[in-house]
Amino acid sequence: MRTTLLLLLFLSLSSPGMPSAMAQDLPPDVLADKLVLEASAALAGGDPQRALQALREVEALDIEPPPMFAYVKGRVLAEHGDGEDAWREGRLLLARFAVAAGPDAEYYPPALEAILTAEDRLRAAARLARLRGRLANITQEMNAQMVRVEGGSFMMGCTPEQERCDTDEHPVRTVQVEPFEISRFEMTQELWEAVMDENPSTFGDCPKCPVETVGWNDIQAFLRKLNAQGERYRLPSEAEWEYAARGGSLSKGHPYAGSANPAEVAWYHENSGNGTQPVGRRQANELDLFDMSGNVREWVRDCWHGSYDGAPADGSAREDGDCRRRTIRGGSWSGKPNDIRSANRLWYPTDFRNNNLGFRIARTPSE
Repeated sequence: MRTTLLLLLFLSLSSPGMPSAMAQDLPPDVLADKLVLEASAALAGGDPQRALQALREVEALDIEPPPMFAYVKGRVLAEHGDGEDAWREGRLLLARFAVAAGPDAEYYPPALEAILTAEDRLRAAARLARLRGRLANITQEMNAQMVRVEGGSFMMGCTPEQERCDTDEHPVRTVQVEPFEISRFEMTQELWEAVMDENPSTFGDCPKCPVETVGWNDIQAFLRKLNAQGERYRLPSEAEWEYAARGGSLSKGHPYAGSANPAEVAWYHENSGNGTQPVGRRQANELDLFDMSGNVREWVRDCWHGSYDGAPADGSAREDGDCRRRTIRGGSWSGKPNDIRSANRLWYPTDFRNNNLGFRIARTPSE
Protein backbone atom coordinates (compact mmCIF):
# COMPACT_ATOMS: atom_id res chain seq x y z
CA MET A 1 0.00 0.00 0.00
CA ARG A 2 2.79 2.42 0.93
CA THR A 3 4.56 1.69 -2.38
CA THR A 4 1.35 2.39 -4.34
CA LEU A 5 0.79 5.71 -2.58
CA LEU A 6 4.42 6.68 -3.16
CA LEU A 7 4.14 5.78 -6.83
CA LEU A 8 1.09 8.02 -7.19
CA LEU A 9 2.97 10.76 -5.42
CA PHE A 10 5.96 10.29 -7.73
CA LEU A 11 3.74 10.46 -10.82
CA SER A 12 2.04 13.60 -9.59
CA LEU A 13 5.31 15.28 -8.79
CA SER A 14 6.69 14.31 -12.18
CA SER A 15 3.74 15.71 -14.13
CA PRO A 16 4.39 18.45 -16.70
CA GLY A 17 4.51 21.92 -15.28
CA MET A 18 5.23 20.83 -11.73
CA PRO A 19 8.08 22.97 -10.37
CA SER A 20 11.08 20.84 -9.36
CA ALA A 21 11.48 22.94 -6.23
CA MET A 22 8.27 21.45 -4.82
CA ALA A 23 9.96 18.03 -4.69
CA GLN A 24 12.72 19.52 -2.56
CA ASP A 25 10.10 20.69 -0.05
CA LEU A 26 9.17 17.09 0.74
CA PRO A 27 10.18 15.55 4.07
CA PRO A 28 13.53 13.71 3.69
CA ASP A 29 12.04 10.22 4.08
CA VAL A 30 9.39 10.93 1.42
CA LEU A 31 11.98 12.47 -0.88
CA ALA A 32 14.15 9.39 -0.40
CA ASP A 33 11.24 7.15 -1.43
CA LYS A 34 10.63 9.32 -4.49
CA LEU A 35 14.28 9.17 -5.51
CA VAL A 36 14.36 5.38 -5.13
CA LEU A 37 11.31 5.16 -7.39
CA GLU A 38 13.06 7.40 -9.91
CA ALA A 39 16.11 5.15 -9.77
CA SER A 40 13.97 2.04 -10.26
CA ALA A 41 12.24 3.60 -13.27
CA ALA A 42 15.58 4.65 -14.76
CA LEU A 43 16.99 1.15 -14.30
CA ALA A 44 13.92 -0.38 -15.96
CA GLY A 45 14.31 2.11 -18.78
CA GLY A 46 17.91 1.12 -19.44
CA ASP A 47 19.59 4.14 -17.87
CA PRO A 48 21.71 2.82 -14.97
CA GLN A 49 23.73 6.05 -14.74
CA ARG A 50 20.63 8.11 -14.10
CA ALA A 51 19.52 5.49 -11.55
CA LEU A 52 22.88 5.71 -9.77
CA GLN A 53 22.67 9.51 -9.65
CA ALA A 54 19.24 9.34 -7.98
CA LEU A 55 20.58 6.85 -5.45
CA ARG A 56 23.50 9.13 -4.63
CA GLU A 57 20.99 11.87 -3.89
CA VAL A 58 19.33 9.49 -1.41
CA GLU A 59 22.67 8.89 0.29
CA ALA A 60 23.24 12.64 0.52
CA LEU A 61 20.04 13.06 2.57
CA ASP A 62 21.83 11.61 5.60
CA ILE A 63 18.87 9.50 6.70
CA GLU A 64 18.26 5.77 6.92
CA PRO A 65 17.50 4.80 3.28
CA PRO A 66 14.17 3.07 2.56
CA PRO A 67 14.25 -0.75 2.27
CA MET A 68 13.99 -0.68 -1.54
CA PHE A 69 17.20 1.37 -1.72
CA ALA A 70 19.34 -1.73 -1.10
CA TYR A 71 17.49 -3.66 -3.80
CA VAL A 72 17.71 -0.97 -6.48
CA LYS A 73 21.32 0.03 -5.80
CA GLY A 74 22.32 -3.61 -5.48
CA ARG A 75 20.90 -4.33 -8.92
CA VAL A 76 22.54 -1.28 -10.47
CA LEU A 77 25.94 -2.30 -9.14
CA ALA A 78 25.57 -6.04 -9.75
CA GLU A 79 24.29 -5.68 -13.30
CA HIS A 80 26.02 -2.48 -14.45
CA GLY A 81 28.93 -1.90 -12.08
CA ASP A 82 32.33 -1.21 -13.59
CA GLY A 83 34.48 -3.58 -11.59
CA GLU A 84 34.90 -6.10 -8.80
CA ASP A 85 34.36 -3.60 -5.96
CA ALA A 86 31.03 -2.55 -7.47
CA TRP A 87 29.93 -6.16 -8.00
CA ARG A 88 30.83 -7.09 -4.41
CA GLU A 89 28.96 -4.11 -2.99
CA GLY A 90 25.95 -4.92 -5.16
CA ARG A 91 25.95 -8.53 -4.01
CA LEU A 92 26.15 -7.45 -0.36
CA LEU A 93 23.27 -4.97 -0.69
CA LEU A 94 21.10 -7.53 -2.46
CA ALA A 95 21.87 -10.17 0.16
CA ARG A 96 20.87 -7.77 2.95
CA PHE A 97 17.65 -6.92 1.12
CA ALA A 98 16.79 -10.58 0.53
CA VAL A 99 17.33 -11.49 4.18
CA ALA A 100 15.23 -8.56 5.39
CA ALA A 101 12.44 -9.00 2.84
CA GLY A 102 12.12 -12.77 3.08
CA PRO A 103 11.36 -15.34 0.38
CA ASP A 104 7.72 -14.30 -0.01
CA ALA A 105 8.56 -10.71 -0.98
CA GLU A 106 7.82 -9.59 -4.53
CA TYR A 107 11.41 -8.63 -5.27
CA TYR A 108 13.05 -11.62 -3.63
CA PRO A 109 13.49 -13.70 -6.86
CA PRO A 110 14.97 -10.87 -8.95
CA ALA A 111 17.27 -10.03 -6.05
CA LEU A 112 18.60 -13.59 -6.10
CA GLU A 113 19.06 -13.42 -9.88
CA ALA A 114 21.08 -10.22 -9.53
CA ILE A 115 23.19 -11.84 -6.79
CA LEU A 116 23.98 -14.68 -9.21
CA THR A 117 24.93 -12.13 -11.89
CA ALA A 118 27.37 -10.46 -9.51
CA GLU A 119 28.87 -13.80 -8.48
CA ASP A 120 29.29 -14.89 -12.11
CA ARG A 121 31.15 -11.67 -12.86
CA LEU A 122 33.36 -12.03 -9.82
CA ARG A 123 34.25 -15.61 -10.74
CA ALA A 124 35.06 -14.58 -14.30
CA ALA A 125 37.27 -11.74 -13.03
CA ALA A 126 39.11 -14.09 -10.68
CA ARG A 127 39.69 -16.57 -13.48
CA LEU A 128 40.97 -13.85 -15.78
CA ALA A 129 43.36 -12.64 -13.07
CA ARG A 130 44.72 -16.16 -12.72
CA LEU A 131 45.19 -16.43 -16.47
CA ARG A 132 46.99 -13.08 -16.64
CA GLY A 133 49.28 -14.25 -13.89
CA ARG A 134 49.99 -17.40 -15.87
CA LEU A 135 50.59 -15.63 -19.18
CA ALA A 136 54.37 -15.66 -18.76
CA ASN A 137 54.29 -19.38 -17.94
CA ILE A 138 51.86 -20.10 -20.76
CA THR A 139 54.06 -18.36 -23.31
CA GLN A 140 57.11 -20.21 -21.98
CA GLU A 141 55.22 -23.47 -22.45
CA MET A 142 54.25 -22.38 -25.92
CA ASN A 143 57.86 -21.59 -26.80
CA ALA A 144 58.83 -25.06 -25.62
CA GLN A 145 56.12 -26.58 -27.82
CA MET A 146 57.22 -24.90 -31.04
CA VAL A 147 58.41 -27.63 -33.39
CA ARG A 148 61.26 -26.94 -35.78
CA VAL A 149 60.46 -28.13 -39.29
CA GLU A 150 63.55 -28.63 -41.40
CA GLY A 151 63.34 -27.21 -44.89
CA GLY A 152 62.83 -29.37 -47.90
CA SER A 153 61.06 -29.95 -51.18
CA PHE A 154 57.62 -31.53 -51.53
CA MET A 155 54.80 -31.98 -53.99
CA MET A 156 51.91 -29.72 -52.95
CA GLY A 157 48.30 -30.31 -53.95
CA CYS A 158 46.39 -33.29 -55.30
CA THR A 159 49.06 -35.96 -55.07
CA PRO A 160 48.03 -39.60 -55.75
CA GLU A 161 47.08 -40.51 -52.15
CA GLN A 162 44.78 -37.46 -51.89
CA GLU A 163 41.64 -39.05 -53.32
CA ARG A 164 38.53 -37.10 -54.42
CA CYS A 165 40.44 -33.85 -54.73
CA ASP A 166 38.81 -30.51 -55.42
CA THR A 167 39.76 -28.40 -58.43
CA ASP A 168 41.44 -25.79 -56.20
CA GLU A 169 44.08 -28.39 -55.23
CA HIS A 170 45.59 -28.17 -58.74
CA PRO A 171 47.99 -27.97 -60.38
CA VAL A 172 50.31 -30.13 -58.31
CA ARG A 173 53.69 -28.41 -58.12
CA THR A 174 57.05 -28.68 -56.40
CA VAL A 175 57.59 -26.29 -53.50
CA GLN A 176 60.87 -25.68 -51.69
CA VAL A 177 60.21 -24.73 -48.05
CA GLU A 178 62.75 -22.99 -45.84
CA PRO A 179 63.14 -24.08 -42.19
CA PHE A 180 60.43 -22.75 -39.88
CA GLU A 181 58.79 -23.45 -36.54
CA ILE A 182 55.13 -24.31 -36.00
CA SER A 183 53.14 -24.90 -32.82
CA ARG A 184 52.66 -28.51 -31.83
CA PHE A 185 49.05 -27.78 -30.90
CA GLU A 186 46.27 -25.50 -32.09
CA MET A 187 46.00 -22.32 -30.04
CA THR A 188 43.96 -22.99 -26.92
CA GLN A 189 41.24 -21.04 -25.17
CA GLU A 190 43.41 -20.45 -22.10
CA LEU A 191 46.16 -18.83 -24.17
CA TRP A 192 43.74 -16.65 -26.12
CA GLU A 193 42.02 -15.52 -22.93
CA ALA A 194 45.31 -14.76 -21.21
CA VAL A 195 46.36 -12.54 -24.10
CA MET A 196 43.02 -11.00 -25.12
CA ASP A 197 41.14 -10.86 -21.79
CA GLU A 198 38.13 -12.63 -23.28
CA ASN A 199 37.14 -15.97 -24.76
CA PRO A 200 35.03 -15.94 -27.93
CA SER A 201 34.69 -19.72 -28.15
CA THR A 202 31.28 -21.31 -28.61
CA PHE A 203 32.56 -24.41 -26.82
CA GLY A 204 33.84 -22.39 -23.87
CA ASP A 205 34.93 -23.42 -20.38
CA CYS A 206 37.47 -25.81 -21.87
CA PRO A 207 40.90 -24.20 -21.37
CA LYS A 208 42.78 -26.90 -23.30
CA CYS A 209 40.35 -26.97 -26.22
CA PRO A 210 41.27 -24.97 -29.31
CA VAL A 211 40.00 -21.42 -29.36
CA GLU A 212 37.39 -21.02 -32.10
CA THR A 213 34.93 -18.46 -33.44
CA VAL A 214 37.88 -16.22 -34.32
CA GLY A 215 38.34 -14.43 -37.64
CA TRP A 216 41.59 -13.79 -39.50
CA ASN A 217 41.47 -10.13 -38.42
CA ASP A 218 40.97 -11.18 -34.78
CA ILE A 219 44.09 -13.32 -35.00
CA GLN A 220 46.14 -10.38 -36.23
CA ALA A 221 45.15 -8.46 -33.08
CA PHE A 222 46.09 -11.50 -30.98
CA LEU A 223 49.49 -11.73 -32.66
CA ARG A 224 50.20 -8.03 -32.11
CA LYS A 225 49.60 -8.44 -28.38
CA LEU A 226 51.51 -11.70 -28.21
CA ASN A 227 54.48 -10.13 -30.00
CA ALA A 228 54.47 -6.94 -27.94
CA GLN A 229 57.47 -8.19 -25.95
CA GLY A 230 59.57 -8.85 -29.01
CA GLU A 231 58.34 -12.25 -30.18
CA ARG A 232 57.95 -13.02 -33.90
CA TYR A 233 54.90 -15.25 -34.06
CA ARG A 234 52.79 -15.28 -37.22
CA LEU A 235 50.39 -17.49 -39.10
CA PRO A 236 52.04 -20.18 -41.22
CA SER A 237 51.94 -19.85 -44.98
CA GLU A 238 49.72 -22.31 -46.80
CA ALA A 239 52.74 -24.18 -48.15
CA GLU A 240 54.36 -24.36 -44.71
CA TRP A 241 51.12 -25.66 -43.25
CA GLU A 242 50.70 -28.41 -45.85
CA TYR A 243 54.36 -29.41 -45.68
CA ALA A 244 54.08 -29.76 -41.89
CA ALA A 245 50.76 -31.61 -42.08
CA ARG A 246 52.26 -34.12 -44.51
CA GLY A 247 55.15 -34.74 -42.09
CA GLY A 248 57.83 -32.63 -43.73
CA SER A 249 60.96 -34.55 -44.71
CA LEU A 250 59.70 -37.47 -42.57
CA SER A 251 56.45 -37.86 -44.52
CA LYS A 252 55.13 -41.37 -45.06
CA GLY A 253 52.67 -40.23 -47.72
CA HIS A 254 49.45 -40.49 -45.74
CA PRO A 255 46.29 -38.75 -46.95
CA TYR A 256 45.66 -37.38 -43.44
CA ALA A 257 48.14 -35.72 -41.09
CA GLY A 258 49.91 -38.80 -39.75
CA SER A 259 47.76 -41.72 -40.88
CA ALA A 260 45.68 -43.32 -43.59
CA ASN A 261 42.97 -43.81 -40.93
CA PRO A 262 41.31 -40.49 -39.98
CA ALA A 263 40.05 -41.81 -36.64
CA GLU A 264 43.64 -42.26 -35.44
CA VAL A 265 44.68 -38.65 -35.91
CA ALA A 266 41.53 -36.51 -36.11
CA TRP A 267 38.43 -35.37 -34.28
CA TYR A 268 35.86 -35.25 -37.08
CA HIS A 269 32.14 -35.78 -37.52
CA GLU A 270 32.28 -39.51 -36.71
CA ASN A 271 34.00 -39.23 -33.31
CA SER A 272 34.00 -35.59 -32.13
CA GLY A 273 30.70 -35.59 -30.25
CA ASN A 274 29.65 -32.52 -32.28
CA GLY A 275 32.22 -30.20 -30.78
CA THR A 276 35.87 -29.48 -30.17
CA GLN A 277 38.06 -31.66 -27.97
CA PRO A 278 41.17 -30.83 -25.90
CA VAL A 279 44.24 -30.57 -28.09
CA GLY A 280 46.79 -33.36 -28.35
CA ARG A 281 44.52 -36.34 -27.65
CA ARG A 282 44.70 -37.98 -31.06
CA GLN A 283 47.80 -39.51 -32.60
CA ALA A 284 50.50 -37.07 -33.75
CA ASN A 285 51.88 -36.98 -37.26
CA GLU A 286 55.47 -37.71 -38.29
CA LEU A 287 56.66 -34.34 -36.91
CA ASP A 288 54.88 -34.78 -33.57
CA LEU A 289 52.20 -32.25 -34.54
CA PHE A 290 48.65 -32.80 -33.32
CA ASP A 291 45.20 -32.08 -34.75
CA MET A 292 46.36 -30.91 -38.17
CA SER A 293 43.51 -33.03 -39.44
CA GLY A 294 40.26 -32.20 -37.66
CA ASN A 295 39.28 -30.51 -34.38
CA VAL A 296 39.19 -26.98 -35.86
CA ARG A 297 39.95 -25.62 -39.29
CA GLU A 298 42.97 -23.36 -39.28
CA TRP A 299 43.52 -19.94 -40.79
CA VAL A 300 46.78 -19.48 -42.67
CA ARG A 301 48.43 -16.32 -43.96
CA ASP A 302 47.69 -16.59 -47.69
CA CYS A 303 45.20 -14.59 -49.69
CA TRP A 304 42.82 -16.92 -51.49
CA HIS A 305 43.29 -18.11 -55.06
CA GLY A 306 41.20 -20.85 -56.62
CA SER A 307 44.23 -22.67 -58.02
CA TYR A 308 47.98 -22.89 -57.55
CA ASP A 309 48.71 -21.17 -60.85
CA GLY A 310 51.22 -18.42 -60.14
CA ALA A 311 51.73 -19.43 -56.48
CA PRO A 312 55.21 -18.94 -54.95
CA ALA A 313 57.51 -21.93 -55.27
CA ASP A 314 59.57 -20.97 -52.21
CA GLY A 315 56.96 -21.76 -49.56
CA SER A 316 56.16 -18.12 -48.78
CA ALA A 317 52.62 -16.86 -48.36
CA ARG A 318 50.70 -15.68 -51.40
CA GLU A 319 49.67 -12.13 -50.61
CA ASP A 320 48.45 -10.87 -53.96
CA GLY A 321 44.91 -10.77 -55.29
CA ASP A 322 41.74 -10.51 -53.20
CA CYS A 323 43.10 -10.49 -49.65
CA ARG A 324 39.66 -9.90 -48.18
CA ARG A 325 39.47 -13.69 -48.42
CA ARG A 326 42.08 -15.82 -46.66
CA THR A 327 42.85 -19.50 -46.92
CA ILE A 328 41.67 -22.19 -44.47
CA ARG A 329 43.31 -25.58 -43.94
CA GLY A 330 42.92 -28.72 -41.89
CA GLY A 331 39.25 -29.68 -41.57
CA SER A 332 37.32 -29.72 -38.31
CA TRP A 333 35.22 -31.60 -35.77
CA SER A 334 32.26 -31.35 -38.17
CA GLY A 335 34.14 -32.43 -41.30
CA LYS A 336 33.88 -35.64 -43.28
CA PRO A 337 37.02 -37.62 -44.15
CA ASN A 338 37.46 -35.85 -47.47
CA ASP A 339 37.39 -32.48 -45.69
CA ILE A 340 40.27 -33.27 -43.34
CA ARG A 341 42.83 -34.43 -45.92
CA SER A 342 46.19 -32.67 -45.79
CA ALA A 343 45.68 -31.15 -49.26
CA ASN A 344 42.12 -29.93 -48.74
CA ARG A 345 41.65 -26.16 -48.76
CA LEU A 346 38.92 -23.50 -48.73
CA TRP A 347 38.50 -19.81 -47.88
CA TYR A 348 36.53 -17.40 -45.75
CA PRO A 349 36.31 -13.59 -45.54
CA THR A 350 38.78 -12.21 -43.02
CA ASP A 351 36.03 -11.17 -40.59
CA PHE A 352 34.22 -14.54 -40.71
CA ARG A 353 33.88 -16.44 -37.44
CA ASN A 354 32.62 -19.96 -36.87
CA ASN A 355 32.70 -22.52 -34.07
CA ASN A 356 34.86 -24.89 -36.15
CA LEU A 357 37.48 -22.32 -37.09
CA GLY A 358 40.72 -21.63 -35.18
CA PHE A 359 44.47 -21.51 -35.89
CA ARG A 360 48.01 -22.42 -34.90
CA ILE A 361 51.08 -20.19 -35.02
CA ALA A 362 54.44 -20.30 -36.77
CA ARG A 363 57.77 -18.52 -36.51
CA THR A 364 60.84 -18.06 -38.66
CA PRO A 365 63.87 -19.34 -36.71
CA SER A 366 66.53 -16.86 -35.65
CA GLU A 367 69.80 -17.34 -37.45
